[in-house]
Amino acid sequence: MLTIFWNSIKKTLFGFIIFLIIWGVISQFFNASIVPSPLNVWASRHEILSANQVWLHYEITLTRLAIGFIISFLLGTVIGIISYYLKIHEYIEDLLSLLQVIPGVIIGTILLLFYSTGSVVPIGMIVIMITPIVASNTVNGLLDHTKELVEVVNVFGGGFKDIVANVYIPKLIPVFKMNTLVCSALSLKIIILGEFVGCDNGLGFLFNNARIFYNMTEVYFYLLIIITTAFFFQILVHALFLLLWKKYY
Repeated sequence: MLTIFWNSIKKTLFGFIIFLIIWGVISQFFNASIVPSPLNVWASRHEILSANQVWLHYEITLTRLAIGFIISFLLGTVIGIISYYLKIHEYIEDLLSLLQVIPGVIIGTILLLFYSTGSVVPIGMIVIMITPIVASNTVNGLLDHTKELVEVVNVFGGGFKDIVANVYIPKLIPVFKMNTLVCSALSLKIIILGEFVGCDNGLGFLFNNARIFYNMTEVYFYLLIIITTAFFFQILVHALFLLLWKKYY
């Protein structure tokens, strides 16, 4: 199990280390007021944390992220399964693909006009932008040779429960994992953008304030928090799926 887990996370760990190295190298060619080094940013953490109530804003961001992602994941999965079952997935995918090409800033601006500032803007952005991705991935996962496998189960006298247990669930578990990994990272970016556009709290709000006052140490500190959050969340997802559904690996 440890070998499988390590193979799952080693690319994520490698990418995180490379990001820090590239950041450190680039910082050597720029003034610290433009690109502070990772060490300088880390050395300023106590000052930034105490001055801006960062953990309170971080908690607000994570709460919005969780709500938006859960809604998107459940809604997208249901849409994908229903459209596959009713054989209308081609029409649904065409409709959902239209939502995917709309820039997030435009969606955020529209929501801001309707609801003003608040959690509705970032959460709504996640639901609108992530649901189509989850639905499309779910449909594509079910379409991948599922028909042939169902016929095999039928040949051996299996019923609907056997089809669900031996065809649909094994097909959907990897899709669920991919949706969780990819869409959670996208949701994190979207939530920061949503808070940047239409909130008076959260990490996106702090990021916007730091940008306005040109405090690049704070900007990169918040960036480090975002990257670290994504890194540890991906490790957590790999661990949970491995523990709960090891037989599908």
